[in-house]
Amino acid sequence: MGARLFLISVLAFLYAGVAFAGCARHSAPGVFQNPKNAWNGTDTGVVVDGFVDLASPAGPTFMVSHGADFSRHNIVTHSTIKDCGGEFTFLRVDDKFADHREAAQSAGLIAIPYYFFGVGDARRKTAQYGKDNEAQIKARLADFGAVGRNAGTKFVEKIGTLYPAGIPVSTIAGMTGQLVALDVEEKLKDEAGSNPLQRAYYGRYYAHAVCSWVKEVRQTYKQLIPIIYTTPSVYADYLDKAFADDYACLQGFPIWVARTTVDGGDVIRSSNSTIDKFAQRLCLVSGGNRCIIHQYSHRGVFAARPPGRTPPSHIDLDRWFNVQMVDTAAGTQIVRSSATK
Repeated sequence: MGARLFLISVLAFLYAGVAFAGCARHSAPGVFQNPKNAWNGTDTGVVVDGFVDLASPAGPTFMVSHGADFSRHNIVTHSTIKDCGGEFTFLRVDDKFADHREAAQSAGLIAIPYYFFGVGDARRKTAQYGKDNEAQIKARLADFGAVGRNAGTKFVEKIGTLYPAGIPVSTIAGMTGQLVALDVEEKLKDEAGSNPLQRAYYGRYYAHAVCSWVKEVRQTYKQLIPIIYTTPSVYADYLDKAFADDYACLQGFPIWVARTTVDGGDVIRSSNSTIDKFAQRLCLVSGGNRCIIHQYSHRGVFAARPPGRTPPSHIDLDRWFNVQMVDTAAGTQIVRSSATK
């Protein structure tokens, strides 16, 4: 009974939005609060008052760098991220990017831009895909390729105003380059009514758009290391169906993967569930595990403001694994190292 009362007290404390005194450091897999009800519509993940380390299957804790990601919707104290052991932030390129970057850098955090890549609602309607003939395939590849190139051009123009001297070269977790994350998560809008062939054809064109964006941006930023932010289902149901050239292109990118687990643990579990098969398809390449960054919760209840909200103000939490470069038949791949503390 005493343990139950303590648990109820902890939940009341969290949901009251009372600020924590300092922050903790946790380890996963573990037992955490992970309410099924959404926060602000879609938020999921473990409720924690500090970053969460990850134990390797052999027992020791993986070497990781901790951080968070923000957009214009977040009000945060960046110095708290640093004080709690954070090393980096991903910042959406929006109208609050410059403010977040200045605050993050002042706190001693590495600030990495991320760019949301959309293809337009008209291209996300299921009915137009699935019976594509050769002429349609050619036309749609040209259309999606143009979308990617145009978005790449706009990104270069926008980022150039934010970084007049060019995107800085950053070093983190064993990788060095002009680091930029590309947010790729636009499924078919009416996906529930789609079939596998329709998702496959849309995915082929979507993949072509993504690779066209990267090629366009790399013309300006030669040291660009694009990090693809996506989910296991977006990759397995869509991007994994890419035509050969674009499939090879996608296989070369490290992944920032969004997937929450009830125990705060790794993105790939030991079960045979569909989502785990999807995660394996996304993460496991010939060189190893390319899911080098894991967004493991949207419910970090520290550093976020304002206090006093129910549910409490919260932030997205990310762990960045130490990496290694592996030469394979598919080219050099950036994958997780097995380094532990």
